[in-house]
Amino acid sequence: MMTISTMKAAVLHAPADLRVQDVPVPACADDEVLVQVKAAGICGSDLDRVMVTGTYRFPTIPGHEFSGVIAATGRKVTKFSPGDRVAVAPILPCFSCDFCQQGHYGQCNNYNYLGSRTDGGFAEYVAAPERNLVRLADNISYEHGAMVEPAAVTLHGVMRAGIKAGDSVAVLGCGALGLFAIQFARILGATRIIATDIAEDKLALAQQVGATQVINSKN
Repeated sequence: MMTISTMKAAVLHAPADLRVQDVPVPACADDEVLVQVKAAGICGSDLDRVMVTGTYRFPTIPGHEFSGVIAATGRKVTKFSPGDRVAVAPILPCFSCDFCQQGHYGQCNNYNYLGSRTDGGFAEYVAAPERNLVRLADNISYEHGAMVEPAAVTLHGVMRAGIKAGDSVAVLGCGALGLFAIQFARILGATRIIATDIAEDKLALAQQVGATQVINSKN
């Protein structure tokens, strides 16, 4: 049973105006859980959204890559309980547009989104639908759990590319998603993985996670 009513959160009031504030703990709808955030990633889109473009409304709590432990559940929640460790998928589809009816939720015409269109994970607590939860095994850290969303995005792209055992693969850019792509390509059996970037430290990381050749494209 939750006894606290306020929490700390990083609240975006305008581009480049991010404030740590005391705000109300979000209410939990019948089909939602309240997640106590344990780890949150900073996506490249967060940097631009927070510092340059802003979110879709103000004020908003950013953050869409996060994991935590369930603090409370709505009365219609049946598959999760307080104490469960979870990662959270941030997209909130409408479930009624043509794309949703076909199961293409990522192309929803009327989607909501934790961390840009509604409050997200740069806070102590987040309310999220039960259907958006991914259960974390006990041997998965919360930090790794916060990386489930970007890893899933990358894996989707790699699977669409149809990489097979014995393939040669080029990965252009060795940020977080590029490093995920290198690892997934290796798991899928690519034997030659060429990584390009203009930063030597990122190329060194690329080699550590499985690139067989690195190229500094600046040179």
